[in-house]
Amino acid sequence: DNILMYGGKTVNGSSQAMYLKRISRVSGNVVYSKTHFAASSAQINDFKLDRNGNIFTLVTQYNTAGNQKCKISRINLANGNVNWNRNMNFAEDSCNLTRLVINDNDRFYAIGEKRSNNFFSKGFAVRIKKNGGQLDGSFPSPDSVAFQRSHWLADGIADNNNRLIAIGSTYDFDTT
Repeated sequence: DNILMYGGKTVNGSSQAMYLKRISRVSGNVVYSKTHFAASSAQINDFKLDRNGNIFTLVTQYNTAGNQKCKISRINLANGNVNWNRNMNFAEDSCNLTRLVINDNDRFYAIGEKRSNNFFSKGFAVRIKKNGGQLDGSFPSPDSVAFQRSHWLADGIADNNNRLIAIGSTYDFDTT
């Protein structure tokens, strides 16, 4: 019976973050107002709720040195506090994650691309446990990069057996 609002905001005039507000649908009062994931630059890629009321977010953060990391998080709906974070640092794993695929199982997926060099990539997904944020496997798409193409995963669903069915796109500099 509450309304959730989220978005990006400027913090202290020099950084960006995600804001999260929970507003009572009955009284209109703010239950909580939180700011999370402050960085030199931040982009909210996805925000999902599962049927149990768990909030999951995917945010990309950039620091002043130009380093990039994707932060996958679970937020407590009752108080707006972050329960756990899973960081995927681009410098270490070359991942650009852009979407969450949530279902009723105890694991979910974050999908996007894994870079092979400056121009080429292949679709990529990681499976994460909802309760603790531990990684539970990674799943690269077939290696289109060997054929001078870029492939990325744009969206997906998980079936009843928690298998990822992904939608992606391939670009070979002439066609998509």
